[in-house]
Amino acid sequence: KLILKTLPPKYQTTAEILLQNYTDTDWIKDALRKGLIVCGNTGDGKSSLLNYLISYCLQADPETELTIIDPDYGSSHNDGPPNTWMGLPVGRVVFIDEEVGARIFVEAAREVVRRSKQTSEAFANGATRKPYFKSRLIVVDEALEVLQSNFETSDEDMDFDKANSRILFRGLKQKVRAIWGVQSLLCKQLNLDETQISQVNIILLGNAAYNKQNLTKLGLTGAKADEAIAQLKTVRKMPGCEYACLARIDGEISVRAL
Repeated sequence: KLILKTLPPKYQTTAEILLQNYTDTDWIKDALRKGLIVCGNTGDGKSSLLNYLISYCLQADPETELTIIDPDYGSSHNDGPPNTWMGLPVGRVVFIDEEVGARIFVEAAREVVRRSKQTSEAFANGATRKPYFKSRLIVVDEALEVLQSNFETSDEDMDFDKANSRILFRGLKQKVRAIWGVQSLLCKQLNLDETQISQVNIILLGNAAYNKQNLTKLGLTGAKADEAIAQLKTVRKMPGCEYACLARIDGEISVRAL
């Protein structure tokens, strides 16, 4: 409303369209209904958005058990402040060692399996509702460093690739949510095939959203990719837009802003 009051009348309609179509935050809730990948290069606002998503989830459910895995802890862009994840304690909430992070991630996947079995057994024994499970949120920034770690599990039924799949695609049913932060959708270390990529929600920030190879992963090629880039550039120039992104949520691709 403050923006609208300061703009000349002939521009107010444009501003109203911007505020209605691009800057609502309902889409954040929708984005979190599946496993989520946030893709952005250095300086694109990836860490800022991840911090925002963490705050959003904790406000929705303050009892959530939070784990952050960040091998690049304390980094900053240019002269900006270091990202210390709102000062959350290292070693209890934030983990900076790749191998430790990988172990935590695999253990979370085992928890998904345990909860799934408990749910099945409860209903088999006549229960009418699912057992209570505490929500877990696992945020992995610079996820490729974790994926590339030399960690090896002795559990043949739960290697790191299986753990990734368990949490991204089955975790939410058992109240275990995962958010990946990456710089590209192209790296083989993600180990997600085209079908799996289509099943997760994805947010492309800044320069990552202009990368046509990333757009191809979303199914945008040729004129459709050019149109998406042009719309993204337009939104980034609009008043009040701090970050503009390309979001694919439940298969639908749109330009959003915060």
